[in-house]
Amino acid sequence: MKNIALYTTIILVNLLGSVLLAAPGPDSPPRCSHMLPDHESVHQFYLLEGNSKSRNLLPHLFNREPQEMTFYDVTRYELDLEVYTADEFITGEVLMEFDCLVAQLDTLLFHAGTNITLNQITQDQTPLDFSREGQFVSVVLDQSLTEGESSNLLINYRADRQGNQGMMYASEYNVQLQQDIDIRATQSEPFDARLWWPCKDDTRDKALTTLISVRTENFNDVVSNGVLQDVVSHGDGTHTVIWEEQWPMVTYLVSICVAQYNHIESDWIWEDVEMPMHDWSWSYTLNQQQQWIDYGLDALEALSDLYGPYPFADEKYGHAEYLWGGAMEHQTCSSMGFYNDWVIAHELAHQWFGDKLTCDTFHHIWLNEGWASYSEALYFEYWLGEDALHDYMVNESYWGAGTIWVEDPETDNIFDGNLSYRKASWVNHMLRHVVGEDNFWNAVHAYVGPSEIEYHRTVTTDEYQGFMEDASGMDLQWFFDQWIFGEYFPEYAYSWEVEFDGEEHTLILNLIQEQSPERQTFTMPIDLVVSLPFEEDTLRIWNDEAAQRYEFTFQEEPLAVQLDPRHWILREVRHQPDIPVGFVAPFASFENSDGVHLSNIPPMSDFQFRTVIRNIGPDAEAVSVTLLCDNEPVEITTAVLDLGGMDFAQYSDTLLFEAYLGDVDAELGEFTLQINADELLYDFELEIYLGHPNLLLVDDDGGDEYEAWLIDALEEWAFYQVVEPADLTADMLAASVLVIWMQGDQSRELEIGERELLLDCVNDSGHIVFTGQNFAQGQSTVWLADFCGAELTNDDYLDQTMWGDAGGYLDGQAVFLIGGGANNQTEMDQLLPTGDNSIPLLHYYTDNVPGNAAVVRNFASEGAVALFGFGWEGVSPTGIGLSLRELTEATWAWATGTQAVPVTPPVPTTPLISAAYPNPFNPSLTIEYYIPQPGQAQLFVYNILGERVAQLLNGFHSAGAGQLFWNADDLAGGVYFLQLQQGERQTTRKVMLLK
Repeated sequence: MKNIALYTTIILVNLLGSVLLAAPGPDSPPRCSHMLPDHESVHQFYLLEGNSKSRNLLPHLFNREPQEMTFYDVTRYELDLEVYTADEFITGEVLMEFDCLVAQLDTLLFHAGTNITLNQITQDQTPLDFSREGQFVSVVLDQSLTEGESSNLLINYRADRQGNQGMMYASEYNVQLQQDIDIRATQSEPFDARLWWPCKDDTRDKALTTLISVRTENFNDVVSNGVLQDVVSHGDGTHTVIWEEQWPMVTYLVSICVAQYNHIESDWIWEDVEMPMHDWSWSYTLNQQQQWIDYGLDALEALSDLYGPYPFADEKYGHAEYLWGGAMEHQTCSSMGFYNDWVIAHELAHQWFGDKLTCDTFHHIWLNEGWASYSEALYFEYWLGEDALHDYMVNESYWGAGTIWVEDPETDNIFDGNLSYRKASWVNHMLRHVVGEDNFWNAVHAYVGPSEIEYHRTVTTDEYQGFMEDASGMDLQWFFDQWIFGEYFPEYAYSWEVEFDGEEHTLILNLIQEQSPERQTFTMPIDLVVSLPFEEDTLRIWNDEAAQRYEFTFQEEPLAVQLDPRHWILREVRHQPDIPVGFVAPFASFENSDGVHLSNIPPMSDFQFRTVIRNIGPDAEAVSVTLLCDNEPVEITTAVLDLGGMDFAQYSDTLLFEAYLGDVDAELGEFTLQINADELLYDFELEIYLGHPNLLLVDDDGGDEYEAWLIDALEEWAFYQVVEPADLTADMLAASVLVIWMQGDQSRELEIGERELLLDCVNDSGHIVFTGQNFAQGQSTVWLADFCGAELTNDDYLDQTMWGDAGGYLDGQAVFLIGGGANNQTEMDQLLPTGDNSIPLLHYYTDNVPGNAAVVRNFASEGAVALFGFGWEGVSPTGIGLSLRELTEATWAWATGTQAVPVTPPVPTTPLISAAYPNPFNPSLTIEYYIPQPGQAQLFVYNILGERVAQLLNGFHSAGAGQLFWNADDLAGGVYFLQLQQGERQTTRKVMLLK
């Protein structure tokens, strides 16, 4: 399975930050139920979930669903499968019953992956002709069907292993059985059901019932959807386990898990409901299994009280451990890659939002994931109160770009952890406050509907909006336009003052939205909390302009004013006492002729200045606007706009200034924007600099636009130029300090002329970076060795975690590739330095030598070449990993020779574990530590249950630094805690053992 170890690492290393090991004991696992998790662990889960579910999308893109898929409706599936854990394939038959929806149906279209062999397809025992095109199978029916007629197909097939897509294969250690077991488990969302069983793999078509029969070895358990109907022994060492889901279900929720499980169950009793709650797992002790059950029972109570009865209360709910880094909301039994209370609440919430109510298409995935993510916050609100709700939501804020609406589910990242999860949860949170508490919950209950089968359906954003509008009586188009289809968030700045006329106090509030011009102006109701001498008064203001002025009267003098203090809005707020009561300029920027923001102006360039001028004070006349720059020898055309005697009270316009800079090499400091009105002068300063593009981005990705992610990372700090290889010149290279050559997932060999230009560049002290997961594969081995100083040793490497090598400019820093931007990182290169002037730059965390993720070759001219075995567009700022911007800035520092100012850390007064690496590790770990004073010191290792599993140091130790090595070959994989103690002082560090 590709990247499973990495995914587990990223999550579990962060999950238990709040666990205290002060009093470890074998029977007291560290409980964290109903304690808010740390932000990092939740964020990593969203990244993991999103990228796990999306990771298989690009490798098998398919054509948009043909219209023929809508000609019939599936009513029932019966899967009769043979799944033996000794095999890496499955065989079986699928019976698909369906109704005809058109006047005449002669052929039927369904999905089957290219890894599936179709042996025979019959209709009422009559063999049928069929043809295949990619993942579509077209079957010629024995007899034409008319609208309303029912029929069925019986499909006999074999599904061979395709990596770990669809069906996952692995061996794991069962901690209770104390032996290795073989496991087969499925993961289908969004489009992988078709990779392990032929079906109509379409979210819009829910089969009303699904029967799943699995024949396997007697020692295996089979966990699936619905209710266990029977277990039939065949007397030959095999048995058949039969489950039936009697509620509507889409194909991506069909699940089977086959393994030697440890199974426990409890009864959930809620109002008049009594239902079994299960846990099937192999990695956990009996105590831990009971803990997961308890968390599940807590979540069932909380969410049923909030949303209405658990939708499948006549069947079951449970967890089945499986071979994925995240978790998956399979109907009636969530598959769990790891456990904790908020993840359990998240997956359970999907039983309402995702399983009972399924997004009609993946454009609307936020209706699934946004509600499941918000349910985490609601779970904690239920148990801990409203403060926990707001604390949780503040920690899950997302400040970046992108729309929640998935424009193209076939190419976009459907499960974007920031958009489909975090920001989508904020949409529900904000809606709750916009429409009001009672209206919100009335709308939610109407949206979820009662338990009847017709309410198990697919849903759309428009439908959800309609329920909110019906309950509140509000037109909410403005809200959905800006939060679902728009980007970013509002940035509020406000000032206030109080005037007293002898009788009443008038509070004057000036409010502006400061977001940049590329971002929308938001419309939102905002809470305003006014502190009076003996009470607080909460007002609600309506803000729909980038600058507004409000007045309120009070009998008592307002003492303080807070804007949205409870964080009901995804926003940034700052109190800015110096906001003028007259004119404001919410933004001011320079742009080129294409409207692209410029942070630097190259010489001999035309540019325009753009700003919006707003008046939040009284009416003004004789208004003029002037752009000035005092620096010499800059020649600039001063632009003045005279607005005459216009009434400027509500005036708002976009003012364009065209200016020209002569051919100068001076640095431009501050421009001043002056607004003159009624003899009052308002100055707004803008910094911009003049210079040559000194970072050259060579766009060699074959038209895939992978460079877009790097451009986003460069936008605010780098003065760069993008050029295609055909347009590259020696002058461009000579003017560039750093050249980044991006080839995405292409594999094009550089031409001789291009190589000569690059050689001249490094001989002139230039620095060059090559990125692309297939770049090295396309080049000759001689040129790779002579110019890049590298040998390609593996072109299909799966590990996506890298660590900086000692001596390289990324020394000790981590780089993660979990989807990142383009999500095209499916295989990486391993590189070996060749020659004395080449050194490793990054190594994959499981391979220090000879496989490296990046290599640097230094030239005698002080130029250098860095070759990366992956595309930078895939870099993700996960956990401790560098963001793409940070990676680029580190590379710029390398190219320019700049060094960070060394800082001498203060001498620690407590024992310190200064480093533990590699982390994750398998099985050896290097531990560096510091003892502040001579005396007795102990270093112990505890497991996740709080049990002491190793003693690494125990005795007298002199003051100072030390190092030791720990081999954990005899321990199971998982999270461990290093605890260094001296006297009453101690420090703890988490590490992850991967096996």
